[in-house]
Amino acid sequence: MHDRLMTKKQVAETLAVSERTLDRLLARGKLTKVKVGGCVRFRASEIDEVLKGEKQL
Repeated sequence: MHDRLMTKKQVAETLAVSERTLDRLLARGKLTKVKVGGCVRFRASEIDEVLKGEKQL
């Protein structure tokens, strides 16, 4: 099954945080990124877990 990928901007809007905050979460290992070419993407399923409270940031 393929997981939908989201851009940093989409994730920031979904979580109501800045893109800089996402950079900090990545640096701390709280979120994982997927590199597609030279672009950073996030798995929608992981962001859904955060929204549902199944994953703590």
